[in-house]
This record gives sequence, C-alpha cells and structure tokens, in this order.
Amino acid sequence: MKASVLDRKVDFSAAIYRIDWTDIKTSVYMDTCGFSYTANGGEAKSEGFEFESTARLTDDLTMSFNTSYTSSEITEDNDSISASAGDKMTMVPEWNAYLALDQNIQLFGKDAYIRGEYSFYDEYKTHFNVRDEDKTPAYSVFNLSGRIQLSDSLKLSVFVNNLFDKETATYMRARSRNANNSAAQEYINYLNGRTISLRVDYTFF
Repeated sequence: MKASVLDRKVDFSAAIYRIDWTDIKTSVYMDTCGFSYTANGGEAKSEGFEFESTARLTDDLTMSFNTSYTSSEITEDNDSISASAGDKMTMVPEWNAYLALDQNIQLFGKDAYIRGEYSFYDEYKTHFNVRDEDKTPAYSVFNLSGRIQLSDSLKLSVFVNNLFDKETATYMRARSRNANNSAAQEYINYLNGRTISLRVDYTFF
C-alpha cells in the first residue's frame, strides 16, 4: 500500500509478506578440515512487514522513518546444517530501523542543508549449531552530513560516518562447532570507526 495523508505532508508505503523457500542455498561447514561448501538446505519461510515514510514537518525540515520486521525460520529438519524445524534463519535480524532529519538552512547567505541519520540493526546469529560466539549483538550508528551551494555550478558536501566513533561487532562466528572447544578461532567484523569525507561537485556546462 502507498498513500499520502495530512494534506500530502506525509507519504508512506507499507507491505506485509510471506516467502516460502525450497532448496535454499546454504553454507555447510566441515569441522574435520575447516572448509565449507554450498548445498541446498531444505525449506524455510519468512514473514514480516516493511514500512517507509517521509514527513514534511515544516517548509525546511523533513523527516524520513523506515522500519522492518522479519520472522524467518527453517520448516524442516536438516542434519547437514545442524538445523531443526522452527530454528531461526541465520543472518536475519528481526528488526531494522532508520530515522533521518533533513534541515534546510542559510549559511553565509548560501543555500545549505544538514542531515542526521540514525540506523538500528537487531541481533542475529550466523550459524544453526549456535554458540555464543555466533551471536552478533544489536547495534546502532549515527551519521551526519551537510551540503552548501557555493554557486550555481559548485557544491561542497561533508560526511561524517559513525559520528560517535562507536566500536561494535557487525559479524561474529566461531570456526569450531565443538562446544567444548573454548579456544575456537573466531571471525569478527567490526563497524568502521569515525570517518570524515569531503565531496566537491562542479558543473562545467
């Protein structure tokens, strides 16, 4: 569904869905040698909803809000990936959310804007035969950007990602499936630290 409400000051779209998977592709880990291969992993289903919106709060301030919920699970036992019917799918966070505010301003007599973004990612697991080291925790990140129109042909933009320099894992997985192996090698990816970038746009004609 798509609609505009409140004198077209708010636009939104929403969807409710169900996906039935058969012969899903999955990674099968071989504990004896440490390698993996891709195989068909049985059946699963995903159910959830998605919502996206844009609201013009004032003539100069706009808000965007998006969120989604996904319930995804295996529907039949599969020994090859150590999964049982009812197990949640791997790599699928239940909740995601995004909030952004765009403010148009005048800076040194020039048209400019500032944008703040907040993103949230729910926790998820990376393996069916799950260990504590396979659970990626929920995390959030805040970004900030701005742009100024210096002339008809020149724009200057600044981007600050991970504004608060947050350190958090975005992917975690233990290599060994043996729960008694307390010294198992771990694969961990971390959120990039604070980055600042500058962009110049110039129109030649």
